[in-house]
Amino acid sequence: MWQIVFASGLMGIGNGLFQSPSNNAIMTSVQKHEVGIASGILALSRNMGNILGVAVTITLFETFRNIFIESGKVYDLAFLFSYRTTMCFGIFFGLCCLSFAFIAYQPQKKEIKS
Repeated sequence: MWQIVFASGLMGIGNGLFQSPSNNAIMTSVQKHEVGIASGILALSRNMGNILGVAVTITLFETFRNIFIESGKVYDLAFLFSYRTTMCFGIFFGLCCLSFAFIAYQPQKKEIKS
């Protein structure tokens, strides 16, 4: 149980550290008359990401659970193994996103024209 609480807390901290600066970067990059549209698109993107994330997670979990049950595991163990495997996929995806965000937020080097 403590592992789930720890993982959820870590995920919450990660969301807080990423979402706030990301939203700020997006909202400050648009002109004043486009702030409403940008805010709407940002909210739409966030909601679509949440919906897709839940759908992909449930699909992965159910697929792994069925694979573990078909391989002869007891239901309880199949449930736990599929949960762990799904979370490992989530961690891998999160690390990929962290890498992409790190690359995306690097300061751009300006070329000097002679």
